[in-house]
Amino acid sequence: MKRLLKILVALITLVLVAVISLLIFINPNDYKPEIEAEVKKVLNRELVIAGDLSWSLFPRLSIGTGEVAVKNPAGYNRDNLMKIGSVSASIAILPLLKGQVELGKLSLHGLRLNIITTKSGASNLDNIGPVNAGQAPTPITPSTQSETTGAEPAAMPESVRFAGLDIIDAQLEIQDLATAVTTLVKVEKISLGEFELGKATDLTIKMVMATAGVEGDLSIVGQLMLDKALAKLSLNELTLTSELSGEAIPSGKLNLKITSDISVDINGQKIAIDNIMLNANDIQLSGHAAIELAGKMKVRFSLLGNEWDLNPFMPPPSDDEEKIVEVASEPQVEPNLAFLNELDVLGDITIAGVKASGINLNEIKLKVVINNGVAKLAPLSVNLYQGNMLLNGQVAHAGGRNKHKMSMALTNVQILPLLKDVTDMELVAGSTNFNLTASGEGLTVDKIKQGLVGNGDFKILDGALLGMNIPQKIRNAKASLTGGETESQENSERTDFTALTGTFSIKDGIANNTSLDMSAPFLRLKGNGTADIIKSLLDYHLKVVLVNSSQGQGGKERSDLAGLTIPLKVTGAFDDPKFGLDTGGALSAKLDQAKAKLKGQADKLKAQAKQKADAEKAKAKQKLKDKLKDKLGGFF
Repeated sequence: MKRLLKILVALITLVLVAVISLLIFINPNDYKPEIEAEVKKVLNRELVIAGDLSWSLFPRLSIGTGEVAVKNPAGYNRDNLMKIGSVSASIAILPLLKGQVELGKLSLHGLRLNIITTKSGASNLDNIGPVNAGQAPTPITPSTQSETTGAEPAAMPESVRFAGLDIIDAQLEIQDLATAVTTLVKVEKISLGEFELGKATDLTIKMVMATAGVEGDLSIVGQLMLDKALAKLSLNELTLTSELSGEAIPSGKLNLKITSDISVDINGQKIAIDNIMLNANDIQLSGHAAIELAGKMKVRFSLLGNEWDLNPFMPPPSDDEEKIVEVASEPQVEPNLAFLNELDVLGDITIAGVKASGINLNEIKLKVVINNGVAKLAPLSVNLYQGNMLLNGQVAHAGGRNKHKMSMALTNVQILPLLKDVTDMELVAGSTNFNLTASGEGLTVDKIKQGLVGNGDFKILDGALLGMNIPQKIRNAKASLTGGETESQENSERTDFTALTGTFSIKDGIANNTSLDMSAPFLRLKGNGTADIIKSLLDYHLKVVLVNSSQGQGGKERSDLAGLTIPLKVTGAFDDPKFGLDTGGALSAKLDQAKAKLKGQADKLKAQAKQKADAEKAKAKQKLKDKLKDKLGGFF
């Protein structure tokens, strides 16, 4: 036993002597050239260790550096790709013998990272990596490792403790010289408190940023915890706050706050985001979401929003015609929807209301489904303008052909305020029911317009055609032809109707309104026409048939023009239609017809009068003859 103790004492003494000799006689700075050479092989970049390297072995293995820099290749406006003022880290030795890991605080000061893209598109990150890299190495996973080495995965330590993390005075600069945009992120502090598996610790991140037209700060605080099995990571009470300002923000300022609880299943590659609360300038969104990353990405979510006023976020209208022409002439690129094949999404969003660019929507309910390369709105329900819109739509990758189809129904929607807010048009008013089913291939604007195929119908009740008062024009035309008194133009330029119905089809960019019927107090309107969706032009040929009474829109008496048919043409742009009503020709024909009828009646009366006069004359002559015969009867 004594001999064993002597051997142990001798071994310990030998180890202590070796450690002391290592610390005294071996200077890590002597190995700078070797370290720099190895880094150059690995990164293909020059490493410069300007500061002193220091280390200690007991009771903690600790390493410290002074200034360290990774140089940029020649031709960049910053000397360094990365520069660190100092780094220090340590690990306790004795706890390792018990299967415990105790890390000291990791401190990093003065980090500078510069990422640069030149005007030609070259980056200082190009060709970074091993100098003689042939092909990318095969990643080593637990399964491949056991197959190649036959070794079992290393046992987990009984406990892991980490004194914390401090990153202070760090800076990231991203330059894109091709677009003359520079983004600068200054990290004031990244701090993690004392960390131990299975226990929560404080996480704090504070930084400021500036880029083209935007600057502000960002703060993240929360409770970080990793379980003892290293299988579950959680970030609870996570709060992100930011105040951004600048000319690139339409409202000039954005106050953002996001809170949530995040749980990550590391082995199952699952992320759960609960208790989401987002507030951006009083636009709120709350709910929960879940993401699975193994295999096809699976996303589930349910979100609830308040009334959103998006007007402060909308860019102001531009008067720069050159820019408008330039944007309009840009080539249209078909989007690549191949990513839909890798998604499995199911979620719903409910928003209390939306205001944007004059459009006012009430409650919006949206269900999103993405699976097997098809993205669906199934359905989108919107309460708007005293009615409802129900939209079912979908787009499909379809092997790159980008097919789409939709069905839309408007129920009891007041069409005039909707047209005014969406298109700034005042063409028709009334309570509208509208149905459309359509499909097509291609998702550029031109392909949608040219390739859309569909059909639908509409019914507008108790409304008016705007831009023309047909009854008034007819009465004034009649007055001008007959010498009567014309009406003033004080009445509004509108034609009231009780119902306007029609059916239509869409093909090759043309909406063909095959049947249009209108019932009004003074008239009936029938006909058909087309609407060129690509050129935004109308071409309608209609017939206005007058009914017996003009009462109901300015009429004061029964009409003597009942049955009169007047041609009506509607042409021109969607937002500025032109009405061509041939009242003069129709009324002239009506008056000529009336004159001819009166002349015929006069000729008939004249003939009847002549016939009567002749009959009377013959009768008188016969009477006279009979009288003379009576008087002269004695002589014969």
